[in-house]
Amino acid sequence: MPAAATQSEPGADRGIALVSAGIDRSVQSTGAAAFDSVSPSVTGTEVDAPSAHDATTLHAAAYQSAIASGSTTASGSIAASASTTAGGNATEGGNATEGGNATVGGNATAAGNATAAGNATAAGNATSAGNATSAGNATSAGNATSAGNADNTTAFASASDDAAPVRQTVVTGTRTERYAEDVVVPTEVITRRDIERSGAKDLAELLETQPGLDFEYGNFTFGGVGLRLQGMNPEQVMVLVDGQRITGRIRGLIDLSRIPVRSIERIEIIKGPGSALYGADAMGGVVNIITRSRSRPQEASITALYGERNELDLRGDAGLQRGAFTVRAGAGRRSNSPYDLNTNDPATTGSGTGSTDVNLGATWAPSPNFQLRVDSDYLWRDLTGVDLLPTGAIFDRRERTELFNAGTSARGKLGTGTTLSGSVRYSVFKDQLLQDQRNSRQEDSFTTSIERLVDLNAQVDHQLPARNLLSAGVEEAIFSQRTARQGADTRYRTRSAVFVQDEWQVFEDATLTLLPGFRVDIDSQFGTEPSPRIAARWAPRPDTSLRVAYGWGFRAPSFQELYLLFENTGVGYLVQGNPKLKPERSRGATVAADHRFNDDVSVSLSVFRNDLENLIEVVTIAEPTPETPLTFGYRNVGHALTQGGEASARLRLWPGGYLDVGYALTDARNLDQQRALEGRSMHRISAQVSGRIRPAALDLSLRVAWNSPRTFYPNGITNDVTVKTDPFAVIDARVGKRFFSWGSAFVSVNNALGAGDATYLPLPPRQFYGGVTLELP
Repeated sequence: MPAAATQSEPGADRGIALVSAGIDRSVQSTGAAAFDSVSPSVTGTEVDAPSAHDATTLHAAAYQSAIASGSTTASGSIAASASTTAGGNATEGGNATEGGNATVGGNATAAGNATAAGNATAAGNATSAGNATSAGNATSAGNATSAGNADNTTAFASASDDAAPVRQTVVTGTRTERYAEDVVVPTEVITRRDIERSGAKDLAELLETQPGLDFEYGNFTFGGVGLRLQGMNPEQVMVLVDGQRITGRIRGLIDLSRIPVRSIERIEIIKGPGSALYGADAMGGVVNIITRSRSRPQEASITALYGERNELDLRGDAGLQRGAFTVRAGAGRRSNSPYDLNTNDPATTGSGTGSTDVNLGATWAPSPNFQLRVDSDYLWRDLTGVDLLPTGAIFDRRERTELFNAGTSARGKLGTGTTLSGSVRYSVFKDQLLQDQRNSRQEDSFTTSIERLVDLNAQVDHQLPARNLLSAGVEEAIFSQRTARQGADTRYRTRSAVFVQDEWQVFEDATLTLLPGFRVDIDSQFGTEPSPRIAARWAPRPDTSLRVAYGWGFRAPSFQELYLLFENTGVGYLVQGNPKLKPERSRGATVAADHRFNDDVSVSLSVFRNDLENLIEVVTIAEPTPETPLTFGYRNVGHALTQGGEASARLRLWPGGYLDVGYALTDARNLDQQRALEGRSMHRISAQVSGRIRPAALDLSLRVAWNSPRTFYPNGITNDVTVKTDPFAVIDARVGKRFFSWGSAFVSVNNALGAGDATYLPLPPRQFYGGVTLELP
């Protein structure tokens, strides 16, 4: 939980240190990048500092030495260089001793000596170029304002784990840059430091032990891992990458296990209705993946991992900046064998995987007021396994998916207080499924589907004189899908939208902020859908805040839910669509409170309720017979609700070491049938201990998530059979060791207790693996 700090006005012109021209992510501020990049597991790596487009910009080492909230570590030491050793002594650009004396290019700042309390003096942020003045750039609370240099000043980054929590910048909740503690809509952030310490290989592993999250595993036999928020289905959760919609759902899920974490800078999670800003598919919330950007003029890294089940993961990334141009590239190869939780038959439980991904992007930022970005990525992925029909027939199954994205975005300041941004993105997703019956060709099948998306949007943000930041935008999305599973015709859908939002700081001291917003979507199949939202934040004191939000959400049925006709001969089931489905709608409210007792202890509490109409559920339409397979279909549930609460706390155990604990209660019910919605855990407890043992240069992470029993209905719409699974716990652990300033090694174990079963919880079994990372200067 971010530390409370001096309140800042919304917008770049109100004192937020926004992303400089050198950062190639329009949603990323230098403060967030700097903090997240400085982690014990990447000692010696520079932070994401602004590029030197004017003569006043400091050396990157000076940015790394910026202290979150303006304060140094408990010992007062400042690392004034990008190459901080395990002992915390900087080398390049001036010698920083553990007593806190720092020089930058030989010119010591006026406040180079941190006080015993760790707070720099009023001139502590002054640079040789004079970007910071002595007129309050460091307040008594240690929070720099630097309002006059918002475009050229980094946000407050921590140079060590001992420092007070930084002011993390987020964008998802309002589609504008805001400090996490100031944003009206509650936003949870997983930083780069959290990602490094977790040891997770993909997004599914990273999120599985996070507080308040729930998952759907292996829809049918190989659908992957989908995320639930506030009891909502994965289909109702929007997943974004750098603010852009992800395509390629398989059987309704965005498979989180397909997304590697090496290229992720941070993850922002918004729970509750998000349709007022993002439209359809955001009923349950939004997950925004912010990718990593260049942190040095030139850099490269290589990671190699090997583990049980023939797990092999190789990944390389590189970045280069020359003047106003920045180029980034990365590639990875990952493979593993299938796994089987039931060895009594030849069928496998989980798919084997072979995937290759590449990405390439470039940014042109000729001035702090303009940025143009282009990027593209490609993912090729094979899923393999063995299926067994009730008749005894054995099928070798192979599914190949390919995903290509390409887009361009631009952002610029038009005079004082006005920012204009826009983007165009094209995506194509191809899914090919081969089912090959052993010793026979009678039931062999091969199907192909191609899904395309063209997404255009534009947004303007304008600062009004009366403490109002007005945001408005338009979007146009064109969807198409062609597959033999839905007939011979290509299906088309267009969705146009306009939204407006006003962030109003009611009082000058920013203790009360209101955020009304409204969006209208016009769907070519389902007509007009309004999505209003009202949110408010009250902060009676710097360390305490109360947030309230109420909004509407909707989700139009997918092409699959409407038209699918798919028979999996290998497993022996049929899925058919329902053209009579209606859009899902929700009305949701969230109340959240945060309090920071001190730099060592912080807590948060929240409650929520979502009332749903026309919830689309997968149901059993017909039981199998000797002539016909088990048949699934889709139908609207008349009324349903999800309600509950979450509590979490963070405790600093030692300098750089933390304990995070969380509890989530989720009551999700079908009100028409008066029964729990399928597959949810009502209770979930999570805990994580992570940190660095400095004398040994070790990074430690232990993550635990306990889930209460889940309810399933094998006979679908009838109530005659109810299955309750056993509770289960997932435990992951990692130990990493830093060698010199350019290399590290680690060993990890996932699912240490071996939780899972072949029918209702197809989790991968316990797995040990290890690897090395090399970071080249």
